[in-house]
Amino acid sequence: MEWNFGHGLSYSVFEYGNVSLSKTSLCDSDDASLEVIVAVTNTGSKAGKETVMLFLIQPFRAISVPEVKQLKKFTKIHLEPGETQVVSFTLTREDWGVFDPQIGSRFHRIVEPGKYFVAVKPETDCNVYDESGAKSSGLCAQFTIQDN
Repeated sequence: MEWNFGHGLSYSVFEYGNVSLSKTSLCDSDDASLEVIVAVTNTGSKAGKETVMLFLIQPFRAISVPEVKQLKKFTKIHLEPGETQVVSFTLTREDWGVFDPQIGSRFHRIVEPGKYFVAVKPETDCNVYDESGAKSSGLCAQFTIQDN
């Protein structure tokens, strides 16, 4: 049998609330940061542990083909039945920047302006290429990095 990334057996069930961001637009600077917040509730009848994972998606990149989804942050939480915990992650330039692989460029980190998405849970599909404005999962949120 094949198991999904991040899949684990548990005696409990966890439900995620909608992802929220501290801002939806930011400028590229060394001190730029973005807070990502999600509430996780144990809806099962037993206490349990859940690994909350945060992924970053960059739909388009000029210097190379972007990864489909990158795991950037994670934390493990313990919840009693019915308990909710708000989980917060902080993303910085280190997280959304990539190394420019051009020969002779000394692999400096660059940040390309444009749309980025964050997602929680490995199986979340953010619908990043749908330009129709269709609503994707509440487990996704979009932000934009502006050119300086």
